Amino acid sequence: MQTDFVSRIEGLRVADVMDNEPVAIPEDASVERALDEFFLRYRWAWFPVVDPTQRFLGLIERGAADAVPEVSRPSSTVRDVFEADSTGTLRVRDDAPLESLLGNDALTRLGALMAVDEQGHLRGVITADQVGRALRRALSPGAGGIGPDGPPQA
Repeated sequence: MQTDFVSRIEGLRVADVMDNEPVAIPEDASVERALDEFFLRYRWAWFPVVDPTQRFLGLIERGAADAVPEVSRPSSTVRDVFEADSTGTLRVRDDAPLESLLGNDALTRLGALMAVDEQGHLRGVITADQVGRALRRALSPGAGGIGPDGPPQA
């Protein structure tokens, strides 16, 4: 059964199921801008932070931005308050096999991982829900698996 499962998802990569239009906050954005243009607009709990070349640096959480005194928000930058991904646990290569995410603690805890290319540039976001949907499709009765071109279209 395990061999059948692996054969059904073989060849499926992170890039095949990720959201390839990630919303990220530049590290040099003011905290005020991050709150107004990102947190209030999208209402997400966190955002990836990138440098000017779109290299993934880490995450900024809403609580960290809110903790900056209102008077300091225009002059404080995201760089001052974000959590750096110094251990690399918040990222996955976009060409990594999907099965490599099974049991990933950071994916379970955060609900998503940042998909990066070999140079560390942010290319997408892959969520636990996306992984789950891809696996359910692969395991559904009569599923021929999902090939490297992505999931079958409805």
